[in-house]
Amino acid sequence: MLLMLFNIGDDRFGIDAQDLLEVLPAVPLQTVHGMPAGVVGLLSWRAALVPVIDLDLLTLGQPCPARLSTRILVVRYRPGPPGARIGLRVQRADDTATVNPADFLETGLTPPAPPRFGGVLPHAHQPVQQVLPEQLLSDAVRASLFSQTMPT
Repeated sequence: MLLMLFNIGDDRFGIDAQDLLEVLPAVPLQTVHGMPAGVVGLLSWRAALVPVIDLDLLTLGQPCPARLSTRILVVRYRPGPPGARIGLRVQRADDTATVNPADFLETGLTPPAPPRFGGVLPHAHQPVQQVLPEQLLSDAVRASLFSQTMPT
């Protein structure tokens, strides 16, 4: 499995590159008022509007810092309607790693709902926790983002 590596706060995370459609710079977004916490706007991407979730804001309660290494990862969102995509605003999306999925270890901790993250991989200088796009959003947030049918 190929992981795209990035940070949430000071911690290292990875997302399966099979879910990754594109890595973009942190471009300006269209603000949509009244969205749930963590949803920071809409990205115009390939003739579609893609909701963007700031993973620092969603997880830590503080927005992702505006740095040159801040990126938006456009990923498939399988729990949504066919063709659904979300953008993930993250820090330091600057590396990849080829890993064996069997090497991820369960933490043994009970996460809040939704769980958001998968197992932890011992890796080089810092452990990497897997981000599971399909588990990032609660049912209520998913319904507010994908209330209309998406194009395929």
